Amino acid sequence: MIYLTGDIHGPLDFDRIRPENLILRGVDCQPEDILLVCGDFGIPWTDPAQGPDREMLEEIACWPYTVAFVDGNHENFALLNQYPVVEWKGGQAHQLLPNLFHLMRGELFTLEGRTFFTMGGAMSTDRWMRREGISWWPEEIPSEAEWQHAWDTLDQAGWKVDYVVTHTAPTCWKIQGGMRMVAHLGDKCPVARKLEELESRLTYHRWFFGHLHDDRITQEGKAMWLYEKVVTPSLHSL
Repeated sequence: MIYLTGDIHGPLDFDRIRPENLILRGVDCQPEDILLVCGDFGIPWTDPAQGPDREMLEEIACWPYTVAFVDGNHENFALLNQYPVVEWKGGQAHQLLPNLFHLMRGELFTLEGRTFFTMGGAMSTDRWMRREGISWWPEEIPSEAEWQHAWDTLDQAGWKVDYVVTHTAPTCWKIQGGMRMVAHLGDKCPVARKLEELESRLTYHRWFFGHLHDDRITQEGKAMWLYEKVVTPSLHSL
């Protein structure tokens, strides 16, 4: 079974994906199951050999299921990019643990016979109060090469996938979610604008994203904001 949830921000919401807390929601993950996090995973954030990062990684390594995540804007990209790149489920991923994977940008994974296109990244609105290389990294914005790779991946797929998993949302979903400033002043996030272009060309069944710290679904069920909820791709909510 595939499950999806929103941002956990490292230790802040780590409890949500612990096995005992998932069971309380009726999610009894088995070894073949995968939990997908829609960005801002936040682990590792500091030196993974020390402190809470080490403890959380050691705990995840003991879980019976696999955890995978797209990157958000609140990630330590310097540490994340040091992990080995492996082929996993048809796409490229950083492998942090035997059961923990960072799904890289512009990749297409096949999970339980369904295709999942992944594209992390977003612009931090609070970057002015953060320090580069300490609590903010410019790699939060995908490079032109990463966007080109995404386009090439979708070209090969005929611009048709089953599911899309991103951190931020295309501009259209932000506006539908009631973000009036975006509607009136335009979207300042270059990632959201680029995803808007992608969305206009792509045929897909459903789009999942985090970042906006909300749980909601569009009326037609085409897209889902995820934060605290845990859902299956069919939108069965837990």
